[in-house]
Amino acid sequence: MRNLNTSVVLYNTERTLIKKVLDSLLNTELSIKVFIIDNSEKDIARRYVGFHKRVEYIFTGRNLGYGKAHNIALRRSLKEGVKYHLILNPDIYFERSVLEELYYFMEENPDVGLVMPKILFPDGSLQYLCKLLPTPFDLLGRRFLKWELFKRFIEKRNSLYELRFTGYSNIMDVPF
Repeated sequence: MRNLNTSVVLYNTERTLIKKVLDSLLNTELSIKVFIIDNSEKDIARRYVGFHKRVEYIFTGRNLGYGKAHNIALRRSLKEGVKYHLILNPDIYFERSVLEELYYFMEENPDVGLVMPKILFPDGSLQYLCKLLPTPFDLLGRRFLKWELFKRFIEKRNSLYELRFTGYSNIMDVPF
């Protein structure tokens, strides 16, 4: 039985990105199946995906949208009874053992429904992806108050909203 299914949605995605994400996903000891859902108009990526037995390429021929395309693979995972499904962007890559660490964390913590590792930019700097539940001010301020007058205030709000004070060094229960 497979431990994990994963889905990656493509839309005119560069060959180098496809190779990196597949190399990351297939470099695991887990039993994994990778769904590549290609929302491009032309079936060009098929030749980059290769014919690996753990990869299923699905060409849609049109841009269904990110969520709808992932739902194709999610439905298959549910139908197959696979316990975990990873949704991954095509520009993500990671070191060996990351999938194992996430898998075993989920196995040891059955009360957890969603897990995300610490995410870094290619230069090694931290991406602040964890968020508090947004207030209307957080949403509007981040979008519209970009004038110098509000810069320090918005940066302070963003620091709190993005949980920067935590350092992202420990396991956290993140609301959003």
